[in-house]
Amino acid sequence: MHRIPRRRRALFAVFGVLAIGLATACGQQVEGKPESALTRVDTNTVSGLPIKDAPDGPKQGAPDARLPVNGGVTTQSDRVAVNALSDVFDYWRTAMPRSFGQQFTAPTTFTSYDSDKPGPKVCGMDTQGLVNAFYCNLDRSVAWDRGALLPTMIRQFGPNSVAVVLAHEMGHSVQYQLGRKSGVSKATGSIVLEQQADCYAGSFMRWAAQGNAKHFDVATGAGLNKVMSAMLFIGDTPGQATKSSPGAHGSAFDRMYAFQKGFAGDPGKCAAIDKKDVDSRSTERLFRSDEASQDKGNLDVGAELPLVKENLDAAFADTGVSAPEITRGEGKCGAQGTPPVSYCAEQNSLDVSVPDLQRIGQGDFDAGTVRSMSGTKLGGDFSAFAEFASRYTLAVQKHAGLDINGEAAGLRSTCLTGAWAKYAAERHGSGNQLRLAAGDLDEAITEMLQPRSVISDDVAGTGVRSGFARIEAFRIGYLKGSDQCSAKFGG
Repeated sequence: MHRIPRRRRALFAVFGVLAIGLATACGQQVEGKPESALTRVDTNTVSGLPIKDAPDGPKQGAPDARLPVNGGVTTQSDRVAVNALSDVFDYWRTAMPRSFGQQFTAPTTFTSYDSDKPGPKVCGMDTQGLVNAFYCNLDRSVAWDRGALLPTMIRQFGPNSVAVVLAHEMGHSVQYQLGRKSGVSKATGSIVLEQQADCYAGSFMRWAAQGNAKHFDVATGAGLNKVMSAMLFIGDTPGQATKSSPGAHGSAFDRMYAFQKGFAGDPGKCAAIDKKDVDSRSTERLFRSDEASQDKGNLDVGAELPLVKENLDAAFADTGVSAPEITRGEGKCGAQGTPPVSYCAEQNSLDVSVPDLQRIGQGDFDAGTVRSMSGTKLGGDFSAFAEFASRYTLAVQKHAGLDINGEAAGLRSTCLTGAWAKYAAERHGSGNQLRLAAGDLDEAITEMLQPRSVISDDVAGTGVRSGFARIEAFRIGYLKGSDQCSAKFGG
């Protein structure tokens, strides 16, 4: 987030973000508003597939695939890449005729290179220093960096991360083959091409999660969370691009939508991603000058908590909730809670372990630090502020008479945190306040893909297992408004 300088001390009049009295059964459809498979959030499934944590990764005993690779298959990363491509080809040989009525043609040229050393030119590019994996339509080739990119991804996110990256690249091959059937022409912008490819990658990963791939298993619990985290790793650097920038892929928030759309099961719907669709939901933008001057929007979490609370007080003022107060302690309520910040219902307070919340705000999660391809930490101040806000929403829910225990409460908290993020993205009046900075939504996504996400915990720390469900609940709040939070996750 970033601080807007004080012009005059003023709290602004705002709308409340929770529609009280709309409590319905968790997951119910809102009357008159049909839902897609993507927005039917179920904590027990991922787009209809049961949540499981095993098996996950390369299939034991599966013979390695064979492809004629320039540079040879000399490392474990190469073997993972070749097996992943073989499975992606198998998928499209069936999916393209079924969904688009034409045959799929696999690429014919494959190159493995080490970006740390002098190497061959591929698609007219020097591969030394090229930490990447890509499809080139000029010669219908696929190339990958076995020196830095693939080993780093495997180390951070597991072998399935290589499969999703190469499935994305083959999504570009699918686009070129389909042409107009995928809505693609020479005038199609980069961000549309990239998010279609994310969607096509999602459709492949669902097929693999259903047990169809020869070389990989994809578990729909923690395994899928890691796969989705890998997309953060290869995404645009926050604040460095807009949706119209050359080469833009979109923010992680936007790309997750595309991936999840594909994972819902129909690759034909990926072809419907066009400029109008991207424009309607894009959050990618450049840093404002004041954000750039404030450490690219990252603030001191401990110092700014009072201002975050002031923002939350204003956002939820119309609900009539008695605003919880901040106490600085251990981040829990007695022996229970959701450290580093807990809602203590009896005291109506937010107990905060400031050092631990600051650690989260610096991108240091309990499961370790997650870094982007450029080496910067994924996560930042909004990872921490969103955790704090989600605990504040428990007070709002309690005031509305909603149960703050159980998965429904966790999803409501996540959804309402998304609704607050939307509120914080806009300026209200001219008083001292905080606003969402470029990249803040991605920081929330990073937190929600951790093994444990405070944002999606209930008051006692019972969490939602699926990062897929967490992100979708957050997106519903951000894009569709807070009334959907109580309507969908009423308890």
